[in-house]
Amino acid sequence: MKKFGFAFGPHRFRYSAATSAAIDAASLPGLGAAMLNITGEVAERHYNRAKQVDAAEKYHATVAKLRRTLRPEWSEIE
Repeated sequence: MKKFGFAFGPHRFRYSAATSAAIDAASLPGLGAAMLNITGEVAERHYNRAKQVDAAEKYHATVAKLRRTLRPEWSEIE
């Protein structure tokens, strides 16, 4: 399906649903699996990318902090 300018298949929806549920409803750990009608193990192993999102956000925050520390003039760019 290219209505969005790029291929968007059903698995992208599944990744999005499981990851969004894990991030936005962390107090409901089985929500993503229930929405996708799969086991929690399958959701964690194959669809939930919340840990990757968290790692990327921490990485970018660390790089930004280093840039501000090493090159204060770069802090205006952010």
